[in-house]
Order: sequence, then structure tokens, then C-alpha cells
Amino acid sequence: MTSLWFAHAQTFVWMLRSVPEGVAEYEARGWTTFEHTVSDMLTESCKLMDFGDYDEETCTSWFQTSQICTEARRPPLVPEAFAADLATKVFTKEADRSIVENLYSQTFAEIMGACKVLKYKGSGWTMRQIATYANSLAHCTRANTLSLTMNTVGSNAGEEPLAAVSLAENLPKCIKLRRCLMRACRIGDRDIAILAPAMSHCKNLTTLNLMDNLIGPDGVKALAIALPDFPHLRQLILAGNIIGEVGATLLAEYVPKSESLLELWLTGCGDLGNGELLLKEAWKKSGKAASDLHLNKHRATGSTASGACRTPTSRSTRGT
Repeated sequence: MTSLWFAHAQTFVWMLRSVPEGVAEYEARGWTTFEHTVSDMLTESCKLMDFGDYDEETCTSWFQTSQICTEARRPPLVPEAFAADLATKVFTKEADRSIVENLYSQTFAEIMGACKVLKYKGSGWTMRQIATYANSLAHCTRANTLSLTMNTVGSNAGEEPLAAVSLAENLPKCIKLRRCLMRACRIGDRDIAILAPAMSHCKNLTTLNLMDNLIGPDGVKALAIALPDFPHLRQLILAGNIIGEVGATLLAEYVPKSESLLELWLTGCGDLGNGELLLKEAWKKSGKAASDLHLNKHRATGSTASGACRTPTSRSTRGT
């Protein structure tokens, strides 16, 4: 089926958006809308090209052409959302409308239902686009890894936390999810307070990477309280957040209550103060390996060593 060619992760998709005068625009047509939307499911942006942007004067090499013509990847649409969009498009043969709608539903089910790794790192999605994408997760019944790294999950002050709310509703429906990677997603206290209780219902989750976000003591409290409810969480990465002494103290209180947690990263989280000692003691009393508690290194004087922030390098966190 040709739709699977467009959807395949290794297919390069070239679009010709420029059309002759009198011809319906690319974005207005039903079949091209189908082909483009199917391509968004798994195709990386570097393999999605719009040659309507081609210019002979500036596109003098493949490198320059790829820079100019690369198309931003959009979030996959659930069949209901695609059908609503398709209703605004035109067909030369109106009978094709129902054919395309059914074909998309079939393709979506086959692709998203079979995919094991959902990798959308650096797609540049907004909070609203993440909220749209989250609706797809219930259909990803075989997915074990989700990477939303370097997309905007977090909300600004005064904004509705659309992404956090939608992810909280749908992540537990991704029933085989083991690794959730949301590094540098601008996740703040309000967002993680919504996400943490819901993510504790992800029954197979073993790795949660929240590195380089904006999580402060209030957010850490919400996450810490939820920790004992994660049935299989083994690795929690909070490096590069604003944890501080208050956050470290809260973690010291709740970490012993999480029997599954075996590895915790808090490098680059500011001065942990007395919370660092409390956390070390709690970690040791829980019978967890000291080498798996990653904190800021200190000089002999006790001051934080410059450049001593370590980055998670274990096998399960590479490429996040």
C-alpha cells in the first residue's frame, strides 16, 4: 500500500507545493493533505522536504538545499482530527473523500499501533502541538519509548497547561511505555504537579528523564509524593533543575518509600545544602547503591567544583 511508503521512517518525502495558476493549492487538496499527514507520523524532519521553497540562486548544493527546503515535522493526528481537517479540503472526485478518510484510519492504526519507539526529539513543537500529539498515545499499544526532548511541554505564567493536561490523560494509556524522555521541555512546577500523579499510573515505566527543565521545590514536592506510587520506576533524572536544599530534603523524605527506584540524578541542581546529607543518609538506609546517587561533586573545602556537573551516561539514557 503506497500510504505505508509515505509513513515509513526511512522514506524521504519530497513535496512540490508550488502549483500552476488555476490549480487548487497544495494545502487545499485532499490527497496531498493525506500524504503529508501520513508522512508526519514517523518521518524525521531531515527527510521531509518542500521543494516549493527551492531557489536556483541560493540552492547551489545539496547542503544548502536541505537547509532551505527541510519541512518542519507536525504532530500526528488521530483519525477523528484528520477527518475534521479533511472536511475542509477539496477533491476532484468527491467519492474519494470517504476513501481517503478510511485509508488514513487504517494507516494510522497500522503505523502507530506497531511502532515501538516514538522519537520526536527537537521537532520544535509548541505546547498546543504537544497537546494534539498526546491524543495519539492511546493508539500506541506497543510503544516502549517516548522522546519529546527539546519540545515545549511546559506552560508560561498565565497560560493553560494544555500539554501537561493532555499528556496526563493519555500517557497511562500507552500501556507498554518503559522510557519517557522529556529533557529540556520547559516543564515547570505547575506542569509536573499535573504530570507526576498521572505518570505513576504508567505501570511499566522504568526511566523518567526530566533533565534541564524548570522544576523547583514545589514541583519536586509533587513528584516526590508520587514516587512511591510508581510501581517499576528505576531511574529518575532531575539533573539541571532548580532543586535546591528544599527539594533535596523532600526527596530524602520520599525516596526511601520507593522500593523500585535505584538511580537518581541531581547534578547541576544548585546548592543542595543540608538536603544533600539527608538524601545520602536516606539513600543508604534504603539499601540503594551509593554509586547510583549522582550529586554535585565538591572540593575539599566544601564548595561546589566548577564544571563538575555530570551528565547521565548510562545505557538507558543515551540519545535522549
